Amino acid sequence: MPDGCLDLLWDGNRLFVAGPDTAARWRQSPAGTTYVALRFSGGLGPTLLGVPANELWDRTADLEDLWPGRSGR
Repeated sequence: MPDGCLDLLWDGNRLFVAGPDTAARWRQSPAGTTYVALRFSGGLGPTLLGVPANELWDRTADLEDLWPGRSGR
């Protein structure tokens, strides 16, 4: 559900950021997929990630795309 938070997620293969949502979204995952997540609330996510929250509204992006090169690895 929409909560205005940014989440950093690991699915065992990739690290990605789920931006603040304006509506509920469904994500299809293979059976048995496990996620580990870190939630940034209260405006902390954009500050720590260096990406304005509005660039991630209703979007999921690989961390490597937001932090290209060495810093993303």
